[in-house]
Amino acid sequence: MHQLFSLMATVVLTVAVTAGCKDKPTNPTPEPLTLDELLQALPGCTVEEIEAPAGAHYARAFQISVTQPVDHDNPGGQSFTQRVFLSHVDVSAPMVLVTWGYDVTRNRSHELPEILGANQLLVSHRYGGDNRPDPVDWTYLTIEQAAADHHRIVELFKDIYTGPWVNYGLSKGGKAAAFHRRFYPDDVQATVSGVAPCFNSVHDLRVDDFLTNTVGTGECREKIRQLQRLMLSRRESLLPLYEEYARTEGYTFTRIGGLEAAFEITVLEYGYVFWQYYGAVECDQIPDATVSSEQLFEYMQRINPMNWLHDAICQTLEPYFYQFYTQTGYYGYVTEHLSDLLEVVGDDPTFTFMLPPGVDAVFHPDVAESAREWLENEGMNIIHFYGEYDPCTAAAVAPSASTNSIRIIQPGGTHFQNISDLDQRQVVYDSLSAWLGVSINDGG
Repeated sequence: MHQLFSLMATVVLTVAVTAGCKDKPTNPTPEPLTLDELLQALPGCTVEEIEAPAGAHYARAFQISVTQPVDHDNPGGQSFTQRVFLSHVDVSAPMVLVTWGYDVTRNRSHELPEILGANQLLVSHRYGGDNRPDPVDWTYLTIEQAAADHHRIVELFKDIYTGPWVNYGLSKGGKAAAFHRRFYPDDVQATVSGVAPCFNSVHDLRVDDFLTNTVGTGECREKIRQLQRLMLSRRESLLPLYEEYARTEGYTFTRIGGLEAAFEITVLEYGYVFWQYYGAVECDQIPDATVSSEQLFEYMQRINPMNWLHDAICQTLEPYFYQFYTQTGYYGYVTEHLSDLLEVVGDDPTFTFMLPPGVDAVFHPDVAESAREWLENEGMNIIHFYGEYDPCTAAAVAPSASTNSIRIIQPGGTHFQNISDLDQRQVVYDSLSAWLGVSINDGG
């Protein structure tokens, strides 16, 4: 009887305990946040969904305004809003941070994300367009501060996008990618920097030598020099054509010093632009003295129109020339063969008319030079590519044997050089596959 009572008590107690466990509230595993919730939770950001780039592989796209410190060493000080475009595939797919060197006002897909089937963050450069504080303190438009902008963007998005990261840019954007990697080498697993020069002064004489003695054939270089002389010798018949062009388009040329100064700079720029964007295939099209002034004008308008020198464009280019003239350098002009024909701009013209009015710009190359040395001697998992005819190649980064980084100069290539048209594109694909741990098929 005692044993039966004990057994019954045990059963009752077990039932009671079991019933009590069932009644106790549980803590279910929370549902993972959606992409929209993750983006909306980004601190200091506003997010708006937009259409994904047409014809690309992205599922969704967003325009994001990121609040950035003007001075990253003083995050509680003045701030500005930086425009970023996110094109989304999958949070586990690779992410390509496209460091555009200028303002970006619309979203579009770029080559490397398409090759990798990756997500894309397309970032406007600080101070470009409306990506600037008010009032503007130009002293904070530096390589270091721009790299810190890109670093903060990586920090914001890296918890969402967990795949491998690579940063990528072309020309000025390629320099921005390389400089970002120098200051924050662990932000990304690889860097691709295309047609990005590292000039050593505001008039890099290596470019002069490249244009005078190296690029193309001697015959083509001489035809270019003769075309420049022909333009300047026909000043009286060409200037009315440019005046009519300026009236029709509503262009003014006050900042550069007038239409005639713009005409001379256009002639000087021709030699650089010819090789930068056209190359040897255009050599047979260079006019000779038998053409009319009207034909000469039309030819120059096709190759190197004057529109980049008018006042409104000068204003939009202020931040970029401030960078050129304070840290990153630029190129100048070869004028020896034209000295007897230049009447306005002189034998060593500069681009100081492009600088923000009233702002001092003193060239300090130390940071950019230190970054170049790091890229050449310490930078790992970096691909630099250039075009043979592009004058930027005269100031190319040259990685040493102490790195695994790669430099490719494409025969016949120009400043329009891309990855998929490289003869050695498989080297790029294989390197990125190894560095990022992804599979890449030739051609994307």
